[in-house]
Amino acid sequence: MSTEWTGPDLPKTATAPTSEAIRPLLVGGVIVGSTTFDDQHRHDRNPIIQSELDHYLLQLYMVGAGEAWCEDRPFLIHAGDICIFDLARPFSAVVTPGSTVSLILPRNSLDRAGRGKSLHGIILPSGRPLTRILADLVLGMCRTASDLSNEEASVVEQALLNLLAAGLAQQSHETPAASTPMMQMLRQQILDFIEAHLYERELGPSLLMQRHQISRAHLYRIFAADGGIAKIIRDKRLDAAYREIALGTKATGKSITDVALQLGFSNSSQFARAFQRRFTMTPSEARQESLRGHVGRSQPELRVHFGRQVA
Repeated sequence: MSTEWTGPDLPKTATAPTSEAIRPLLVGGVIVGSTTFDDQHRHDRNPIIQSELDHYLLQLYMVGAGEAWCEDRPFLIHAGDICIFDLARPFSAVVTPGSTVSLILPRNSLDRAGRGKSLHGIILPSGRPLTRILADLVLGMCRTASDLSNEEASVVEQALLNLLAAGLAQQSHETPAASTPMMQMLRQQILDFIEAHLYERELGPSLLMQRHQISRAHLYRIFAADGGIAKIIRDKRLDAAYREIALGTKATGKSITDVALQLGFSNSSQFARAFQRRFTMTPSEARQESLRGHVGRSQPELRVHFGRQVA
């Protein structure tokens, strides 16, 4: 027997039993769709997005419950929960019959809302007031997506990101040093600097201390909840390497070793081990998967493609 959320009603377009996603619609830079499913559903390996875009999947579980795994980390999903999955990383789920409303969000926008934290497998629980407010907004986006003007869609998209930022900050249990407005601003400046200098071999704690005029202890305190600043840099470089390997196969002509060295890894063996730990596949497997896909879809084709991910 499936569980059901007692919040707002499902959009009427999502009430008919089906295993297909409603034709996705755009709200600003966000793709919106809804799905119902009759049978138990397992997604054994996340298909890599074969486009120049890089996204997260956000799902509001309206009806149903289940269990999901992100890189061998299990967690339970209940009706009313909001789940976030990184579409560039493997995950799987088994759920009871039910329905979801799903959003595909550009990586950069959501990463900023999450202040650079890993969002893969994040659950915003249904019992929290902010989650319920977010759920109302997600449902409203699904109902009104086709009626919004471009200006209205931009406002709605920003409202969503602001609410997500608040919900993710509540979820993250940040250390006191990183929770004050000044520390949050400094943290974002450091994250922006890291993103802009990923390909510089000098990027590391010493450069960040010099650039932002802070002590080593202060720098480590800001990122203590993330496993340390070195982990932040390594993970961001691995994500950039994944995008180069999976999306730039023919466009750049770079070998896997070239990518590894340009992103500061000392050798291809060290890089391959770190890559496999993060993505549960080797760099060669990621490149082979990219070769089987089609790169550079148009917007209508992307909507169809992402519609399948929503389903």
